[in-house]
Amino acid sequence: MSGRIRVRQRPAGSKVAGAPAFAKRFVRSIQGLPQVRQITLEYMGAVPQICTVIEAPRNANEQSDPIYHAEGDLLRAYRELAIDFRVVNRTTNRTRDIGDEPPDGVTILLRR
Repeated sequence: MSGRIRVRQRPAGSKVAGAPAFAKRFVRSIQGLPQVRQITLEYMGAVPQICTVIEAPRNANEQSDPIYHAEGDLLRAYRELAIDFRVVNRTTNRTRDIGDEPPDGVTILLRR
């Protein structure tokens, strides 16, 4: 690959530009996973909550494992920050699948 520069492009629907550094890092770590459909950020008081919506077969733990690993990596990198994570499979639960207009206080970091 001499002489070539590869530039990563954000996936369509990414709103990560104005997000805090920890949220950007998390999105970068899992945005390439095909099962990830949406990542949102909201605050419950002072605690950030990151919700990752995936689409995978029921009981497909191998689909969630890379996300859990990325969450652990983020917690180790930002030890001073309390972060709440959720992983929701929209195959079994559509309640966290936010449409085009997110509720107040919710930022869509990624949507496919």
